[in-house]
Amino acid sequence: MTPTEYRSLRLSLGLSQESLAGRLEISRTSVNRRECGDAKYPITKESSLALQMLHKLKVEPKEED
Repeated sequence: MTPTEYRSLRLSLGLSQESLAGRLEISRTSVNRRECGDAKYPITKESSLALQMLHKLKVEPKEED
């Protein structure tokens, strides 16, 4: 999965970087680095699959407190 595809999937879910990070139990910085294509933080198979599963399940964004 490319950084552009990663970002597109997140946006199609209507999630902010922070919301996606919370669902994947990673930092918002990690999401940002993946979307920017930072070579030190590649999109792993596991993170790609996790995002794809969220997309298949069409997870609704949580209401912010």
